[in-house]
Amino acid sequence: MTSLINYLCNSMAAFANNYLFTLMVFGFVGALALKVLVHYMMHAQFNFTKEFEKRVHRHLDKEYDIDPTWEYDQVVGSIMQRTWVEIYQMRMKNMRRKLDRVYSFTDRMFMVEDGAKRLITDTLKEAKYARPGKDINLGATARFVLSVNPYFNSLFGVIPTQTAQSLLGIMPGLFIIAGIFGTFLGITAGIPSLKGMDPTNAELAKTTMGHFLDNMAFSLNTSVVGIFFSVCLTIVNSVFSSKHLAKESVHKLMHGLELLWQETVMGHEELKSSHYASGPREVKAAPTDKELFEEDKLPPIPSKTA
Repeated sequence: MTSLINYLCNSMAAFANNYLFTLMVFGFVGALALKVLVHYMMHAQFNFTKEFEKRVHRHLDKEYDIDPTWEYDQVVGSIMQRTWVEIYQMRMKNMRRKLDRVYSFTDRMFMVEDGAKRLITDTLKEAKYARPGKDINLGATARFVLSVNPYFNSLFGVIPTQTAQSLLGIMPGLFIIAGIFGTFLGITAGIPSLKGMDPTNAELAKTTMGHFLDNMAFSLNTSVVGIFFSVCLTIVNSVFSSKHLAKESVHKLMHGLELLWQETVMGHEELKSSHYASGPREVKAAPTDKELFEEDKLPPIPSKTA
């Protein structure tokens, strides 16, 4: 049993001396790359909700010609349509800024545009049930449509961002453990070499001690590198917080929806009080997915139906 334990320790020590440091470096680079990908997706989601909120304020400032008789879901659809077209289609068509070509390529590669389409579709499905007099929770709506989006919540549509964030959260601890593990393995492998040291032979003793100290120095370096990688990754995770972007995305989408809800309800009440909408009011059908994302122009609002 003792020989088996010694064999395993020696094998792990040899592996650590040959590959542990390299694996730690590749692990650190891979963690940084994964963090960049997760942050890009979360920032893309945040950017769309931010631009949507910005256009809601423009609508409230009367910059857009939107029929005051429209229902809430139609107003939301119109603003979201405009947001999607101006962010993605107009940028791809005009290419005014230097990085527009890069952003257009990466957005398609990471399916950001598809994520925005899905966000619009899911939001409109929820918004069509909002009517004055009914209990509504737009905060829950915002959280729901963002949480079920399969494009913004995954990398390349395959790796869940939640799994990636969980892995990034434990990586700093793993680096420390790997560094300490390498140190102890190096010490374990170096101590047996002292058994053959002959104190009467100064040259042999010096060579043996020098070899042992070199192994100790290398082993201790794994702990230093592990701690360094852990600190760096912890700082990166804190500065580029994906959770913060997720919360801000929910807040901005919820704020935009609430502003439109208040404006729509108040507008309808004013119309009723001024008899602007006397008699049966014509209601326009909600736009279909094809109409939402029509290219080269703002998607048309469907014709009125009785």
